[in-house]
Amino acid sequence: MSNTVVDPEELLLASWNGSTLTERRFKLAQPLQVTAVDRMVGKITIGDYTRDSNDLLSSWVISDLTGGHGIADHQAGVTDNRYRFGTIYTRYPSQWSKPYYITDTTIGSNAVYPMGDMYYSGTWYRFTVSNNTLYQNTTSRGALTGQPADKGIVFAGTATQPLFYVAQGSNGYSTFDPSTNTLTNNNTGGDIDAQSFLLWDDKLLAIDNGNAMYYATTAAATTTFTAYTLGGTTVRLPRQYEAKKLHAFYSGRTGDLVPYAVTDQNVWMFDPEVPTFKPVPDFESVHPRFGIASAVWRGELYVSAGMDILAFNGDVIRNVGLSRDDGLPFRYQGWVRDMVSGQNALYALVVGATISSTTYYSVHEWSGFGWHCIYTGSVSSGTVSEMALSRAGDTYKLYWGHTVGGAIYNQQLPETFTNPRESLAEYEYANLILGDFTNEVNAGGFDYFNTTYYLETGFNDFGMRGYRKIANAVQINIPTAMGNSGETLTVKYRIDNTEAWTTLGTTSTPSYRNVFQFGTVHSDSGLYQGIGFEKIEFRIEIADYLQQPFIYSTSMSIDSIVFSFLKLMNPSESYNAVVDTTDTWHDYSPAKQLDFLEDQRTAAQFTFMKYQDTWKRVRVAQMTSIEASGQDTRSQVQLSIVEIPTTLGLPESS
Repeated sequence: MSNTVVDPEELLLASWNGSTLTERRFKLAQPLQVTAVDRMVGKITIGDYTRDSNDLLSSWVISDLTGGHGIADHQAGVTDNRYRFGTIYTRYPSQWSKPYYITDTTIGSNAVYPMGDMYYSGTWYRFTVSNNTLYQNTTSRGALTGQPADKGIVFAGTATQPLFYVAQGSNGYSTFDPSTNTLTNNNTGGDIDAQSFLLWDDKLLAIDNGNAMYYATTAAATTTFTAYTLGGTTVRLPRQYEAKKLHAFYSGRTGDLVPYAVTDQNVWMFDPEVPTFKPVPDFESVHPRFGIASAVWRGELYVSAGMDILAFNGDVIRNVGLSRDDGLPFRYQGWVRDMVSGQNALYALVVGATISSTTYYSVHEWSGFGWHCIYTGSVSSGTVSEMALSRAGDTYKLYWGHTVGGAIYNQQLPETFTNPRESLAEYEYANLILGDFTNEVNAGGFDYFNTTYYLETGFNDFGMRGYRKIANAVQINIPTAMGNSGETLTVKYRIDNTEAWTTLGTTSTPSYRNVFQFGTVHSDSGLYQGIGFEKIEFRIEIADYLQQPFIYSTSMSIDSIVFSFLKLMNPSESYNAVVDTTDTWHDYSPAKQLDFLEDQRTAAQFTFMKYQDTWKRVRVAQMTSIEASGQDTRSQVQLSIVEIPTTLGLPESS
C-alpha cells in the first residue's frame, strides 16, 4: 500500500483484488466526523427467564441439571441442563444436595464381592463373598471352591426350600441352604462349570464356561441340570466367544421374555423352542472390555464396552455411556466394572486411572436422561470389584467391594421420598425431633468423612466466542438453609484459558440468597468493578461441618445459581465524510470518482481507508448525493463509513 501522507483535507479509499491496489483520493468538503462505536448488545437469559429481572445485565440461570454431567464447553440453548462434573447430587431440578452418605466396613480379609439378597423365614439376608468365603450378613457360611463368576441367585423350582446359588466358572457352582446353614460345593464329575445363572420360565438356566446352556427345574444341594440339545448335540455359543452373563429380556420378534447371553464380543438371544442362539445385530464388537458389565433396567438391556454403555430396547441400539460428549475427568476415565438395576436408577461402577499407585473410581446413576455421580473414591492397592443392592436389615443400600483388605462400601438409598428436599425433611423429623438414627447406623456405627462436595459447571461463552463480557455477580439461592454453623459454601471460578480456580467468595452462614461479586471493592463507595472475560466456568463447593451421617438432615439444598454479566461489542469507529465531487481531483473526473464510490458500496469485500496516514479496514455503508441549488450541476457526496476491526470475532486479552 501507498506510504504517501494523506492531506488532512483528503480521504483516500482503496480496493484490493489480491494483487493490485487501486487507490482513489477524494477532496473533503468538511472535516471528517469520527464517532466511537462501542455499544452494548441486548441482554440474554440462559435458563429460567422468570428469575432475571434486570433490564441491562444478561443472566446465566442454572436450576435444572437433570441432563447430567459430561459437558466441558457449553453450547447456548443446547446444553443448558448439563454440567462438567461433580459430586453434588443434581438429578432433581432446583434441589441439589449432598448425596446420601457412604460408610465402609470390612468383611473377611481379601477381595470382596457383594452377591445379593435372599428372603428366608421372614427375614432378608445379605450375602457377600470375601477371600472365597461366603458370608450371610457377617457370619461365615463356609469356603467356596473359587472366586464367584457372577452375582448369586435364589431358586426353588418344584422344591419346597429355596437355595442360594453361586456360579464359579471353572470351579463349578455352590449352593447354600439357609434352613440348615449348609454350603455345598459342586465342582467334580458331572457338575457344570457355571458362568452365570438366570431365573426364567420357572427354571434355573445356566451357561457354563464352555458356552453350553442348561436348565434345572428343582433346587437341590447338588442340582440336576439338563443340557439343551438339538439333534442330539448340546446347544452352545461358538467357542470363540466367552460367555459373561445371562439376562431375561424381550424378544424383538414376539415381545416375550427370553434368555439373552452377553459375551465378550456380542449379545445373543436364546430361543428355547428350537433351541438355538441367535446373534443380536449391531452388537458385534472387538472392544477389549466389551460385556464386562450388563443389566436390564426400565425396558432396556444395557451392555458396557469400556466407558461406552449400549442400550438395547429390542429394536434399536444407542450409546448412553459415560463416554458421551466430553466424558469424565481424566482420573475417572477408565471402564465400567459393573452395573445394577435399582428402583429409580441404573447404577454403574467405573474403574478410573491409576496415578502414582492410586487407582481412582466413581459410582454413577443413570436416570434415563443423564448420568449423575454419587461417589468418587480411590484405593492405594487393588481396585473395586462388583456392586449389589440390598434390603437386608430393613434398609435399602447400594454395596460395592474392593479387591484387597476385605473392604466393602455402601450408600444408603432413599426408601420413601426420592427427591432430596423431601428426604431432608424426613430425616430432620426423624433425627432431630424423634431422635431416631436407626436408618443411619450400620454395623460399624457412625463413620466420619472429611469430604467436600462440589459441582463444576463447564465453560460458557454464551454464544459470543471472541467477545468480551464483564462479570458482575453470582447468586446462590438456598431454600433449605444449612443448619449448622461452620458448614461452608464456596464459589470459585476460572476464565478463558486459565486452569487454576480463583475463589470468588465463601460463607459459613449461608442465607436464602448468597451474593458474591466480582472484582475488588472500592473502599469509599463499597462498589465492585467486575472483571472481564470471554468464557467462564464455576465450581461450587459444600464442606461438611461435623462430618457425621445424620448431619445431612439439616444440610442445604441449592435451588439455583444466577450469574449476571454485561455483554460488550468489540470497539470500532464510524465516519461521516462529505466529499467534493464537483471537479476533477488527482486526475479523476467527477464521474470516475462517483463510479469508484459506488463500486465500494456494492463490493463483496472490504475497502481500505487512509485518513491522516492511518489505514483502516472499512465498509462504505451508505452514499447520499448532495445536489447544488439552482442551475448549478455540481454536487457533493455524503458517505457513511463503518470500520471493520481486524480483531472482531477473535479473542482478546483481559
